[in-house]
Amino acid sequence: MIRRATEEKLFWALPASKVVEILETNDQGGLSESEAERRIKVFGPNVIEKPRRAPGLFILLNQFKSPLILILLFAGIVTLFIAHYRDALFIFAAVIANAALGFYQEYKAEKALAELKTYLKQRAMVIRNGKEREIDAAELVPGDIVHLAQGDRIPADGRLIFVNDLQVDEAILTGESLPVSKSVDLVNSNAALGDQFPMVFAGTLVTQGIGTAVICRTDFATELGKIATLVAESRREETPLQNAIKRFSIKAGIVLGIFTLIIFGIGIALGYS
Repeated sequence: MIRRATEEKLFWALPASKVVEILETNDQGGLSESEAERRIKVFGPNVIEKPRRAPGLFILLNQFKSPLILILLFAGIVTLFIAHYRDALFIFAAVIANAALGFYQEYKAEKALAELKTYLKQRAMVIRNGKEREIDAAELVPGDIVHLAQGDRIPADGRLIFVNDLQVDEAILTGESLPVSKSVDLVNSNAALGDQFPMVFAGTLVTQGIGTAVICRTDFATELGKIATLVAESRREETPLQNAIKRFSIKAGIVLGIFTLIIFGIGIALGYS
């Protein structure tokens, strides 16, 4: 029930008291230790796993697996073989430039994904069993009540239930350079991320004031986690244009290979060396 609520509910469009009720927690005493332990088994730890980065050499070699690049390499070798050195130079230069650009883009994406984890706070001030204490942020679960203060990184996505002049830098998510003033008042259900004033998001920074929030989403369910997922998928998935180019390149390669064999055979038949 709670898992479904964390996935479906638009917490910014609900009163704080309703969010507390949905998440089956207590805004004064928080969760009990036993309930927190049960929930972490359901939701898992509040951690965005740092991916294993591919070696630079692997990323570089990966740029040469495209059928189009293989065709260009073949064309360059043939051109070099027939002593058209200038043409071969241009072909190899194009291949190297493409590989360098692809390497830079993929390496940058790998680095960005690895660095996302650095935005997650390592410790959090939480209320459990009616007592405030500091815990590892990885132990946070939906329903936890956390206190926020100036200089804190938000440990997970949460719905504010108390604020006092709270301002948060959300540039990592929205690109907005100015801190956002937060409140506990609900907003429209279709509010953009930057306009969800009663919400705080994992990885963002408290620049002023204090606040208390009930945790709604953790790990990859957070907005930061969604970005990490998108970055990871963008490295693996090919665009429709890339797929179309690949199919065309394979067909062109087959045709080129057939014509090369035919011309080579004709040359042999005519007695050319």
